[in-house]
Amino acid sequence: MTTLLEWLPFDFVTSDQVGNINKHLNDKVVADHDGRVKRWPGKHKNVLNWCELETGFIVGWNESSSIGWTFILKKKKEE
Repeated sequence: MTTLLEWLPFDFVTSDQVGNINKHLNDKVVADHDGRVKRWPGKHKNVLNWCELETGFIVGWNESSSIGWTFILKKKKEE
């Protein structure tokens, strides 16, 4: 299984800008989604890739042209 650290783009991981997802880097990714196929369940509009972690969190890769890359961490809602 892939960890969040392995899922993140290399440029981001080496930039020391991990921020709020730092404590989740070793969490296992249980599902990987293309935001064009399965929409990001949050308010950010530029999330083209996101994943679900075994810990119940989701991480979205927000690729905003105005502010650059950010990673959104949120608790997964129960379906």
